[in-house]
Amino acid sequence: MTDPRVLLLHGEEAFLVEEEGRRVLERWRAELVSDFGYEALDPSGINPARLRDALRQLPFLDPFRVVALRSLAARRADGLAGALKDLPETTRLLITVSGRLGAGSALLKAAAAIESGMAREFVRLKGRTLSDWASNRARELGLPPSVAAMVQRASPADLGIIDSELRKLAAYHEAGFPLDRDALLALLAGGHEEEIFQLTDSLLPGRPARPSGSRGAWFVAVSSRRSSPGASAGSWRWCWRCGPAAIGANPWPRCKTRCRSIPSGSRRRLRPPGAWRGRGSRLG
Repeated sequence: MTDPRVLLLHGEEAFLVEEEGRRVLERWRAELVSDFGYEALDPSGINPARLRDALRQLPFLDPFRVVALRSLAARRADGLAGALKDLPETTRLLITVSGRLGAGSALLKAAAAIESGMAREFVRLKGRTLSDWASNRARELGLPPSVAAMVQRASPADLGIIDSELRKLAAYHEAGFPLDRDALLALLAGGHEEEIFQLTDSLLPGRPARPSGSRGAWFVAVSSRRSSPGASAGSWRWCWRCGPAAIGANPWPRCKTRCRSIPSGSRRRLRPPGAWRGRGSRLG
């Protein structure tokens, strides 16, 4: 199949749009003999005049020029349609759009009007199609389908996150470590969302290491914009052990199981209930 002179990629599945764009660019650039034949345009500063100048330049040493405009905002796409007129036969153009273009898009029509022009839409994957994609990606990386199913359950429905998790497990397996259930539970980021603040706090200098075997005794109180009758905005805190607790005017209030909240705008690790030595104790 002959490569198109203009390829427009768009759709709600941004990961597939950018992945296909990278694949096409690698194939096109492999046919070039120098770096002079490739030009990547900045999507944030692009305008019709800038795009038109890039497209109408002639190749120097290469058989054709490759112009890439990637991650273009969908709202700016139609404004560039006029730059595609009178495209030289020695120029190949790739445009990837962050979002879906409607059927009446001027850029879609401009790409279709060019000989050997093509537009391709990537719809969002859901349900069975998402599971099939994850299984195929796991198979490409040498992982069993059962691992793909576990990754999909532990991750949000985001292809970029699923792909990153699968590549991480593949690298772990290639290093010679077994991918048993315990290893999967430890490696998958989806199983450690509740420890993100503890991880961040442990990286700070001067912080004591978390005691082993005390997972249930450590918790985080996080600011929450909740309101209730008789409580002003910002006078509530959300304790991961106890739920919401009104704090009143006390800067170091207690919630309903003797846990302690923290001032607004702060996130710090707290000691287990009963470990406080007095009202003036500092947080460790």
